[in-house]
Amino acid sequence: MSLYLEFEPTSGEVSQKNCYWGNIHSSSLSTDLLLNMQDHYDYFISHPDQVVDRLSQIYGEFVFILPDRIYKKIRLVRDHVGVIPLYFSKIRPGRWAASTSLNTLMTRLTHLTLNKKYMARIYNDDYSATSETPYTEIFRCPPGHLVEIQNDKIKYERYWTIDQLNSPIQNLSYSTAVELGRTIFNQTLSARLSQNTHVGGLLSGGLDSGYI
Repeated sequence: MSLYLEFEPTSGEVSQKNCYWGNIHSSSLSTDLLLNMQDHYDYFISHPDQVVDRLSQIYGEFVFILPDRIYKKIRLVRDHVGVIPLYFSKIRPGRWAASTSLNTLMTRLTHLTLNKKYMARIYNDDYSATSETPYTEIFRCPPGHLVEIQNDKIKYERYWTIDQLNSPIQNLSYSTAVELGRTIFNQTLSARLSQNTHVGGLLSGGLDSGYI
């Protein structure tokens, strides 16, 4: 499954009501409004000037498409490290589309041009997280970024970098690093376990499942 919707930046209108995908696992907010995607979406819509500040206080894998009918623009948001992809493109004059699936977005375009610059980077093992995709007509929201589309102009704003972590890891002894890694791993795993459903897992034998 994937998210797909169309929008018109000049009016701030979108083709569906709830424009988000993913999960919020934890938050540093001091309210009870922590894990519900709908609640965060509603907050972003009602407090457009506080979106960036709010994003710095939540943790998870998510994308949001936020219409702003007052200033006639659309904002696209991708999670901090880019677990969930988010692509967007102008599909016809005044009409744009966004999707978590590149293939889905490709089917909405009548013409696609190979992005030779992007492909050259990939062939040279350069996998930098940029706004480029294999096609010049399709763009990507980079990890930790907010993209603003207004009057068919695209503006990128980075709301998070790894340098913003509260506790930089440096100059640690081996034993301290092992213990810290175990603590962080357990916290991350616990944040993803629902208390209301049964949990199943597939252990491939790789690094992640081997650690579990």
